[in-house]
Amino acid sequence: MANIGYLNGVSATLATDIGFTAVNFQQRNITKITQTQSGRSVRVSNATTLWAGTLQFVPGTQAEYRPIQAFFAKARGPLNDFYVQIPGVSNFIGTDGTSTMQVNAAAAAGATSITINVVSGSTSIVKAGNVIQFANHDKVYMVVTNVTANPGNNTFTIEPPLVTAVPLTTAVTYKDVYFKVFATNELQEFQYTNNGLVAMRVDVQETV
Repeated sequence: MANIGYLNGVSATLATDIGFTAVNFQQRNITKITQTQSGRSVRVSNATTLWAGTLQFVPGTQAEYRPIQAFFAKARGPLNDFYVQIPGVSNFIGTDGTSTMQVNAAAAAGATSITINVVSGSTSIVKAGNVIQFANHDKVYMVVTNVTANPGNNTFTIEPPLVTAVPLTTAVTYKDVYFKVFATNELQEFQYTNNGLVAMRVDVQETV
């Protein structure tokens, strides 16, 4: 599996940034449910939460869509992954103190409470529902409680649990977060209209 670059952002592999007109954002939790004879349900999850969705591109000219077609030709359906910013999900909502954040205490895989320090900038208020990412791996996590992030120790509660341990001083991205994804369908369609415009949508799922 190879990475082919960014889809909606600065990238040498995609000459145009046409953007999206709509996003269907999904949270996938794989849970095994067993029903006992008494009616009690036993629920177990052995897999992490995966983010997925459908990205609807803004209609554009044929010239604007040629680089997008080339991009997905290189993706070769689900074979190769890429990075994408998801409007309304990747962007930060809260009070941004233009903070630079890093992990202030190493956390093991499986942890949901992470100690994070603001090492420069001023206080940021990170609202529940914002996504963050740690520099040592690509998985995206969601903050599930509001956090007033100051210089010093700040506890971020996240879901799903860490899939990889994060060491001390690992950088944290809390704005314009990129999701590492792959196209879930082998067939990618481009709709050409008689007015010279092209439209496209793609189903994606997070790569872990």
